[in-house]
Amino acid sequence: MKDELLEIICCPICKGDFQFCAFERIEDEIVTGALVCSKCVQFYPISDGIPNILPEDLRDTDDDILFIKRWKKEFPKEIWELLKENLMKRFKNELPQAVPKVQKMKIFNLSS
Repeated sequence: MKDELLEIICCPICKGDFQFCAFERIEDEIVTGALVCSKCVQFYPISDGIPNILPEDLRDTDDDILFIKRWKKEFPKEIWELLKENLMKRFKNELPQAVPKVQKMKIFNLSS
């Protein structure tokens, strides 16, 4: 994804602007990263240079979980702090109810 694309895309939920985190780059292209809405704090992954700006209910939860687990440490601290509460709210209902809250937190390593 080219940086210039940030000037023309917005959050599909609230139309807010994106903050972006580039985890891997090749020259001026973001290969892997994330878009985080400044208004509603929704998360959108960038994989293989392609931003997935589908609303979270239309994305594969397992893919999002794997992405977050892989790249969690690369998010800037201030963005991660905003994002992690939103992620817990999203995933707590999508994980099996038999999984206790403490174990759910460990899945995302949110307790550290």
